[in-house]
Amino acid sequence: DLDRAYAQEIDWTDLTPSYVRAIAYSYDTLAGYVRKHQHGDFVMILIGDHQPPALVTGTGASWNVPIHIITTRQPILDRLKANGFVSGLTPPRQPLGPMNSVTETLLAAFGTYRPAP
Repeated sequence: DLDRAYAQEIDWTDLTPSYVRAIAYSYDTLAGYVRKHQHGDFVMILIGDHQPPALVTGTGASWNVPIHIITTRQPILDRLKANGFVSGLTPPRQPLGPMNSVTETLLAAFGTYRPAP
């Protein structure tokens, strides 16, 4: 994979194909990991770290990032859905909130956090 990646020509005026390949590689890697560890008690939290460059998204793209939770624990999924998470890979267009609210949401979903009265 590394040799093939180094051999590819990059068009610095059109980064979209390279970005798509990078995302596809990430998804393939994650899917392989999930397939390998799918049995038993499993929780994986995937948090996007930033948006692609404006050459890929165009100007004015949102700074929101997706958060995916993959788990075999149905109670966690139920609590996340009650807080606006949806099934599948496509997040809703409307963000659930700012990043600084994610910690409370996740702790509550895992059943270890009780907000102060």
